[in-house]
Amino acid sequence: MRSRSSAIVILALCACNQAFELRETRRIDAQLFDVATDAPFTCPPLGTAPRFTREFRQTVFQNCDEYSVSTTSHQAMAYCHGQPDYIADGPLDSPLSPAVGLQGDATTGYSHPQLGPDGDVAVATVYSRVTSNTKVSLFRRTPSGWRFDSDIVTPPLVMGVSSPTRGDPMRVLAWTNTGLHEIVADGAGGWTDIPHAFSELGVTSANTFGSELSPDGLRLVLVAAPAGGGTRMLYADRPSPGAPFSKVQPIEDLQYLANGFMTEDCGRVYFTTLSSVFYVPRD
Repeated sequence: MRSRSSAIVILALCACNQAFELRETRRIDAQLFDVATDAPFTCPPLGTAPRFTREFRQTVFQNCDEYSVSTTSHQAMAYCHGQPDYIADGPLDSPLSPAVGLQGDATTGYSHPQLGPDGDVAVATVYSRVTSNTKVSLFRRTPSGWRFDSDIVTPPLVMGVSSPTRGDPMRVLAWTNTGLHEIVADGAGGWTDIPHAFSELGVTSANTFGSELSPDGLRLVLVAAPAGGGTRMLYADRPSPGAPFSKVQPIEDLQYLANGFMTEDCGRVYFTTLSSVFYVPRD
């Protein structure tokens, strides 16, 4: 006999379907997906936006936002809500626990985490409860938890940052109310700011926490309003790190997904809603 809680979940998914334009969703036996990962994908050629199905799957039953993943280490990180809110990490597609080394105290708060592509580094916003100053910092995973590595020099009034890229030099995408900023490590402990105006990408504004740079620095996924209006998920790419990005193009069948995060192989887009983490698989 179907339980009352099961009925609530089905009704919630129907509401989510209407909100995110994911029509024709069908129920699928969860046992079919009790495996570590999907069949391997590769991203489409540069210049082509990936396509995703109109199905979405609930994967983590926790009230968390900003879910970022490492498919190479099968780890995930998010900002979870409670009393108080906290940064959490753990195995991909599994319940998350408070991230050791990134928990706030009477003097410091941590928020807006983004996990690196191999799960060994992360960036987070650090807030001083003493001076009221906010900064973005890089952390490294150790056997005993996360350890501070260095501060990332970002432009004034930064509204959010992406996961760091792989390799040397490391790149982090930051955004303000005027455009995107590619922050590049210079190898000597400093950072170089390469601005990308919204007009360069063909958008008029971008969502505060919805822009991601792929681990190789070539692909950009962002939640933004393109010329012509209507905030939605968009895609751009470029031939090499440091080159200008192409004009954005829509990711078909996906509209607005809160805190959307595309995996390195373009195989899934994770997003958060209804106090849970969901993903949309590749078409």
